[in-house]
Amino acid sequence: MNSINTTKRLFNRTLNHERTEITNYYTGEFYNVFFRKNDRSTTPQGKVRLFYPVTTNIKIGTIFSFPDKGKYLVVSQDSDENSVYYTSLAIRCDEIFKVKYNNTLVSVPFVLSSEVYDISENSTISIIDGSIIAYTGLTEATKDITGTYNVFGGTYETKNSFIRSGLIYYYLKRTAKETNTLTYTGATELDTSVGTYQLTYEAKTNGYAVNDPMLTYVTSVPEIATVSDTGMLTLLQAGSVTITATWIEKDVECITEFTLTQTPLKPDNPTTSVTITGGDTLRYGRTKTWTVTFSDSENQPNFTWNVKSDFKITQNITGNKIQLKCTDDKAIDCTFTLQVLDNESNILSETTITIVG
Repeated sequence: MNSINTTKRLFNRTLNHERTEITNYYTGEFYNVFFRKNDRSTTPQGKVRLFYPVTTNIKIGTIFSFPDKGKYLVVSQDSDENSVYYTSLAIRCDEIFKVKYNNTLVSVPFVLSSEVYDISENSTISIIDGSIIAYTGLTEATKDITGTYNVFGGTYETKNSFIRSGLIYYYLKRTAKETNTLTYTGATELDTSVGTYQLTYEAKTNGYAVNDPMLTYVTSVPEIATVSDTGMLTLLQAGSVTITATWIEKDVECITEFTLTQTPLKPDNPTTSVTITGGDTLRYGRTKTWTVTFSDSENQPNFTWNVKSDFKITQNITGNKIQLKCTDDKAIDCTFTLQVLDNESNILSETTITIVG
């Protein structure tokens, strides 16, 4: 018991004097630790040894940020047979992989395996057939990484993996530099009457189609059209708008210009028949009444009367009825048109009337 208390007292004293705050790369959690250099390092990778209380949430596979030093991966954990503190070896990460996980892109730091370092030249060398091994902490996002990545100064494809003590190792084979393209495959001339339109794209790597690429979208004029995270375009008004789609895994853009038109609306109730009754003649100097009726009286649209004439016609409107009178003797034997219009000035019904003496 006395030895444990002594160890705890000495450890806490050192921690108070040499404490450094590090941050968990994924969760943002802070840890208080102190460091000792690892003088036995034989590779150009930076290695550090850290000490921390046993209650600290650090384990093999933890990645932390070290102020002004980059990101480090914890690769071991030893207790030195005490219940006061742990000590771990951590290695500075060499590269960031952008990994697709749950329809999001996760940036994962990786360490290049020391077996591929040329100590004399202080540089990386390839193992068999231009391949390398890289490893990181085992998480849900890292346990099944596939695809091609531009990392470590080249283009590599994941071929195999294995797990050991909280770390996952990936065997990466170098391939020819990949060519990535993103092409829009839908229509570019749209009518606002459709309301919404799903954008479609074709993503290819080295000429081969890629399924479910992760895309983001930006509209140039949101007053004309907006676009959702899933590529659903909402058409708001006529005009031109540019949509920029970005394949975020490959950092490839596709810029497409759209032309939106707006077709005039049809009558409010096109299925309702409209009839004007009252005859096709108007006697000079006399007053006569015409009536408009709708087959669906319960859904009668808003309407207005309209007289198209080259001579004066006196009008008196009451609801569905209109009284007309002509006192111009020069209009005898001439015709005019009586119309019923909707709110958009579309003709619902019309009739031609002749002035008789």
